[in-house]
Amino acid sequence: MNEVLEDQFVYEKPEWLILKEREIRREKREKKLGRSVGLWGGSRVGAGRPKVRLFDYMVGINVSSLQYKMLMEMGNGDLSNGIDALIKEYI
Repeated sequence: MNEVLEDQFVYEKPEWLILKEREIRREKREKKLGRSVGLWGGSRVGAGRPKVRLFDYMVGINVSSLQYKMLMEMGNGDLSNGIDALIKEYI
C-alpha cells in the first residue's frame, strides 16, 4: 500500500481493480436497462462480425471540358471507354 511512484503521471491500474470497475459498471447498466447484461460486452446482433468487402469500386473524377472532350475522343464517344483507354495507355 505504501508504494512510492517514481513518476506520478505514470500509473497502471491493477488487474483486480479493472475487473471490479467493470463489474460495477455492468451492474449499473443492468439496473438501468432492467435486464441482464452478458459478459461479452455488446448486445447488437452481428457485433464483431467482419464486413464482406466487395472490390467493385465506383470512382468519381472531376474533369475540365477539354479533358472531357479528350476522353470522349479516346473512347470513340463513350466516356468510360475513354477512361479505360487512358488507364491502359499509362499502365
